[in-house]
Amino acid sequence: MRSWAVAALAAGGLMLTGCGGGSDAHLVTANSIGPVRLGEPRSLVEADLGPGTTVRRQVQPFGQLAGWTFTTVHYPRTRLSVVYGIKPGGAPFAAVLTTGSRTYVSGDGGRVGDSVQQLRGLFGFHCFGSPAIDLCFQGRLFHGVGFVINHDRATAIELAASGPDQIAVWAADA
Repeated sequence: MRSWAVAALAAGGLMLTGCGGGSDAHLVTANSIGPVRLGEPRSLVEADLGPGTTVRRQVQPFGQLAGWTFTTVHYPRTRLSVVYGIKPGGAPFAAVLTTGSRTYVSGDGGRVGDSVQQLRGLFGFHCFGSPAIDLCFQGRLFHGVGFVINHDRATAIELAASGPDQIAVWAADA
């Protein structure tokens, strides 16, 4: 899992979209990528998308989330990957959403494949990294849509919980 500095991209309060498709099926907000929203229980995601393929399972060995399991599941039909957080004895919920697909677009038009220059030209996008730019985001730092950058191009869109406290709130609701 990426560091909290990069993974903390999604506590903003824009439009919430739950599973079920509709006209926002390929829209990226601060809380969702397409039909899946952060904090959504795995049972609801899979009721809509079907079962995914588990690609990684990791138990957090230390810190505030010690003992939690994080399972990465890929859903080929929607080209989304979801990292589910599971506290001991709890139900899994979406803690990180990622896509490398160009079919998903932010409200201002940013998408995978865009150059850093294109993203900077969109309203509200900021880019940083050293020595090369490796992340662009929309909104306030760590509270918006994040674009992972490789060789001056967006290679993925990633949204995540804003930190352990947000994950604990979602786990209580799951």
